[in-house]
Amino acid sequence: SLFLLLLLVNFPIFDSILTQTLDDAIKHYQGGEPDEAKRILLNHLAEDKEDPQILFYLGKVEEDGRLSRKYFEDVIAHCPDGIDSDEAKFLICKYESSKGMHVTTVDLIDEFCQSFPQSQMIPEALWIWGCSFLAMNKPKPALVQFDEIIESVPGSNWEKWAQLGRGDCFLAQQNYNQAIAEYNKVLDSYQESEAFPFAVSGLVECFKQLGDWEKTLLYHNLLKEKFPHSVESNENIAKEMISRREAEERNQAERLVGVKYTIQLG
Repeated sequence: SLFLLLLLVNFPIFDSILTQTLDDAIKHYQGGEPDEAKRILLNHLAEDKEDPQILFYLGKVEEDGRLSRKYFEDVIAHCPDGIDSDEAKFLICKYESSKGMHVTTVDLIDEFCQSFPQSQMIPEALWIWGCSFLAMNKPKPALVQFDEIIESVPGSNWEKWAQLGRGDCFLAQQNYNQAIAEYNKVLDSYQESEAFPFAVSGLVECFKQLGDWEKTLLYHNLLKEKFPHSVESNENIAKEMISRREAEERNQAERLVGVKYTIQLG
């Protein structure tokens, strides 16, 4: 019959779909072929909707953030102590952080650290925790997380970011001199790192707030020279410096006039 003929012609295709394993899907994912990986994974999901590994990799290849989050939640629900559960939980934390849901992120990271204290992702989790506190204008608890990274995993890739975070905490507290000291540690120890321009930018802000115009311009020029696309033009910051200087000079003149006027009245 025609049906049997079609079946015979297309059998190699059907057979290929059926015989592609979860390992094949993982290889496609690792090889930069997420669409092919997703196709295989969805075929397997139709056969087993509770397999945590299928759900985990579907979460990784899915472009829709909400659906990806749902897959990771299912991983944890079906296998809370499984090999991929810590990463699934952590990726949910990162998803909420990327959405700017800082209160939710703080709560989720707290749960993650309590549930998976030995996870290799703890340093990054602490850093996200600290950044979330900073975004909520809570530099004190943020500082605790950054200090924990420096103390618990010295020399790790996250140490430079924790050191940068310390500078940001003191900047947020308007403790500019201490912030300068912390940012300078980044400059001294991590000159080739991605944290370097952020530390220089922090120094620019600190010296600007302190009214030290020479150092403000010095570090701004350093940032402009090494990272030309990361800052506004020299002209803009120069205009701001001139404007502030003029305002300070006016205030000083007004104070002097006031003093002289009082003396004359006296």
